Amino acid sequence: MTKTPTPAPGFDQALVDRAEFEKIAIWLPQYAVHHFNAGQAVIDGKTFTDCVIEGPALLMATDNVVFEDCNMGFATDPKSLLMQPVGPMVVGAVPFSNTRFVRCRFAMVSFTGHPDFIAQTAETLLRASEMKGDAQ
Repeated sequence: MTKTPTPAPGFDQALVDRAEFEKIAIWLPQYAVHHFNAGQAVIDGKTFTDCVIEGPALLMATDNVVFEDCNMGFATDPKSLLMQPVGPMVVGAVPFSNTRFVRCRFAMVSFTGHPDFIAQTAETLLRASEMKGDAQ
């Protein structure tokens, strides 16, 4: 059994404990490090509304992660925003669970998760891209 790491100095406990974020920019690498240094391997139970989520980062959606009316980022082929895990674990990703992203904009962020998540997200990105092309 793995023991939960002891919190490291230099992390913001109030930021880690906060559950609601609205109209702010989140630098995902730093946000993840605060959680990791607080002994939390997965960022859980958050809601981000009208936020900018900035990378560079790989966001891993685990259980109950929802994206509502979000701009997932820009790529010539929207499927380029998705990363398919090859091995049994994803190393270096920022894992989220039980989290809602509402009307957020992602910049320099790629996404990964369960194969069903990747397939559904690829379809959603493709439809959004086609709708955007029709509007032009």
